[in-house]
Amino acid sequence: MLAAGLGTRLYPITKLVPKPGLTLVGKTILERTIRNLLAGGVSPENIVLVLGPEKEFKSLLAEIKERLSGEFSIAIQHERKGTGHAVQTGLQAFAREEDVLVINGDVIFEPNTVAGFIDKIKAYPRDGLLAVWAADQWEGYGLVLGDAERVSTIVEKPENRPPHMLGVNAGLYYFPRDQIKFIHDLPMSVRGEIELTDLISKNIERGNTVRPYVFSGYWADVGKPWDLLNAHEFLMESEQTEFQVLGTVENGAKLHGNVHVARTARVRAGAYIEGPVYIDEGADIGPNCYIRSKTYLGKNTRVGNACEIKNSILFEGTHVAHLSYVGDSLIGRYCNLGAGTITANLRHDNRPVKVTIKGERWSSGRRKLGTFIGDYVKTGIGVSILPGVVIGEKTWIGAGMVIERDIPANKLVVQKFEVRMMDKPAGHQTSKGS
Repeated sequence: MLAAGLGTRLYPITKLVPKPGLTLVGKTILERTIRNLLAGGVSPENIVLVLGPEKEFKSLLAEIKERLSGEFSIAIQHERKGTGHAVQTGLQAFAREEDVLVINGDVIFEPNTVAGFIDKIKAYPRDGLLAVWAADQWEGYGLVLGDAERVSTIVEKPENRPPHMLGVNAGLYYFPRDQIKFIHDLPMSVRGEIELTDLISKNIERGNTVRPYVFSGYWADVGKPWDLLNAHEFLMESEQTEFQVLGTVENGAKLHGNVHVARTARVRAGAYIEGPVYIDEGADIGPNCYIRSKTYLGKNTRVGNACEIKNSILFEGTHVAHLSYVGDSLIGRYCNLGAGTITANLRHDNRPVKVTIKGERWSSGRRKLGTFIGDYVKTGIGVSILPGVVIGEKTWIGAGMVIERDIPANKLVVQKFEVRMMDKPAGHQTSKGS
């Protein structure tokens, strides 16, 4: 499993936690992927996780091992030289050549998709296999061309829809041992990386069969912030999400629809919750707040009096204590939103909200989209944040600010103001020495 990516297009959400470690509806992306493999019949001892060298990956792994009670092999990709290099790194865990299934650790699959892929491997064990998402959406993706029996080529992010397109490269591959061996012969691409897709091309050139596994269920490449929000929305309504009321719900709290309250969570009187909503361990909700559908309140979060949270993720340890509104937003870990903080989520012209990613403006395709806030951000009272604004980690925003543009990390943002002496009224006497 390839899980060494930092997810730079998701900054600042992934600035202090790796992308596979982001929690969606109670489970990290990495844990969800592992569970899909286990459900498909892959044994834990056959799973190799290719992780980055950062300390955050080690803590992520420890948590997953504890939750899944599995002994997974680990390979550290010290230099990020592409997906092909990541596979080379992972192969070092094997003492001999093996058939290899490769899955990207930052994509969201339905469990039956992975299980179906593994079933097709059993039907054609000596052929390569590539998962292909059959969808109308194709711009910005690697596209797989061919027919129902064979993949002919992969085209990276073409400007126009090519003929004989089967769909999008979904990031799930199978290479029998006589095909995976060519991974060591791959040259650097023009991007300066060893590309896994070049291995597919090399096998096709040699006359080896690579079959497509075409599926039409849900699939998401979590690359940009709104992709994360889209995946979160899907998981909220997915059959794989379990909702149970296990924690404390006080008299006077109202829960409607699918609402999960974790064992150590608390919902105080006056809270009104419309599911699907997932409230994780240690969260403290209310009194007198409104939690709207498709909201995930992470571990040890706090939502207090007269707050409204809608279709958003509050990551671990974040507090929205009173009189605030958060809509269609991602709020990082250990943030504190002061009283009256408002995240606007709709443009006056009703056009899709745009977001700046790595210096480039992108249309999110979403009519309603709020803000993306990194870890350890604090806002003062009465702060308003406009749609699509990105606020970097460890930034503090003073009271009364209207945030119209992105703010980098580690900044203190306050209003500039002057104090002037009023003209003295007629007849005013000033005492000596004043």
